[in-house]
Amino acid sequence: MLSVPAYRIFISSTSDDFELERKGAKEAIIRAGHIPIGMEFWPADSVTSLEVIQEELRHCDVYVGIVGSRYGSTLKHPETGEDISYTEYEYDCAKKLGKSTLMLLMEETDARKARNKILSGDPERCWDNKYFEFRNRAKKNQVSFFRSGKQAEGSINTSVSDALRNLVQNRGIRSPGLIPANQLMPFHLQRFLKVALDGLCKEERLSIRCDTEVHMKEELARFFWHYSFSEIVGSRYKRIFFESGSTLAFVAEALLDLIERNRGVAARQQEFAVFTNNVLVLLQFMYRSITPYYLRPTGRPDDKYGATYGELDSADGKNPGWDEPIPPRHVELVKKMSSYMKADPIHAWPESGHGDTQMLILAAASGVNCEDCHPLGPHVGSYRNKLFKRALIMTGAPIIFFVHAKKFFEPYEASRCYAVCGSDFDWLKQCSEAPIAFCIGAENVAEREKVLEKIAKFQAFKYVSPIRPRGDYKSSPFLVSNHAFKNAGVIESLDLI
Repeated sequence: MLSVPAYRIFISSTSDDFELERKGAKEAIIRAGHIPIGMEFWPADSVTSLEVIQEELRHCDVYVGIVGSRYGSTLKHPETGEDISYTEYEYDCAKKLGKSTLMLLMEETDARKARNKILSGDPERCWDNKYFEFRNRAKKNQVSFFRSGKQAEGSINTSVSDALRNLVQNRGIRSPGLIPANQLMPFHLQRFLKVALDGLCKEERLSIRCDTEVHMKEELARFFWHYSFSEIVGSRYKRIFFESGSTLAFVAEALLDLIERNRGVAARQQEFAVFTNNVLVLLQFMYRSITPYYLRPTGRPDDKYGATYGELDSADGKNPGWDEPIPPRHVELVKKMSSYMKADPIHAWPESGHGDTQMLILAAASGVNCEDCHPLGPHVGSYRNKLFKRALIMTGAPIIFFVHAKKFFEPYEASRCYAVCGSDFDWLKQCSEAPIAFCIGAENVAEREKVLEKIAKFQAFKYVSPIRPRGDYKSSPFLVSNHAFKNAGVIESLDLI
């Protein structure tokens, strides 16, 4: 039986004549107990389908790219329209999905000799610059080199075996992989957990979101706690609410990782209380922490996002336009939910003084509207979530929205976007009065500056974290808050913009 997870490993190569190299890679993967995935396993009519490529990459755990002496067959990039090889496109998709990446490059001398033999009339000559640019990009990952010709199969076999062993031993693979045989759930235990497991498997959108932009979400979560952990621990905010969404699942995971590494904080876990309507957060605290945790509001998780909404489940109806108020009965539901979210837990801890502590809300948004005339602020993917977000803001507790920088630039589509605010709950008024902050995942400093220009339209957001925070980040995550949040004493180290 396997004692470690079996990982699904996507094999990508730059040309169809890499039969020996692909064979060597497949044999090494199978020998290590993992599962190779590649175009030779797909139906013939789907080999060049971008949908198939994206779907296979989404479900794999590791991307292995083999770069020889040719750039390979090309396609028009679906977003930019530029010519790009299938291998580089697959590489870009894997990086965007946050997949662990292993690159196998032909030895420099062998690659240049082989490339020099390509005739001047060969279409491959058009891609000289792109080939070397891609090769240089590939070197920024974990890289192994192989020899060409008859030595290729054995060379690749050894390289893949060694690299996979290092990835597993050093925990370089982010996903959990397939369950080892010796950890399979006993039949009668499955009987009792079947309903819960079936429910989690039905939440398809949540599954897709958990597999999307993984690296950015991990970095954003790690940055947030690295930057703010000591201040939050020392503040009066001992009740932390994690809202629904995949990003908040990563934020919870990063906090638990930090607690496990910090003995001093681990000893103080019971001074805090965690509230959540996020089933993924609940499960993590249930099995990884002694911190008291509560499902709030209670209810059955929805099929889309694994979120509970309590009495808001009864709130159905069409989403009003930004200039239309929500129905009076929904206004009352929101007020009731807001009061409920502020209430102390049923079981108090008098010795810890939880009744006197304050709540900090960690939330998410599908996007942020920054239009000049009527900026609507955060928007979400369902009417119930819209009402729930309003209730959270109405608690008066400091709230931090976690969001990707690109979400500030995507168009607001009234047919599928649900703005949290509107004419009856003005966003600019909330910006000036409610304690609000954003924790934003930007790709680089330039994108950070563009987001700050957008947020300037909200007028009240004047405080921001440093351009280069402590820690090793490939992206440029940052925090930005309004005056009310700064005065709330959650994260006082934010500086004036």
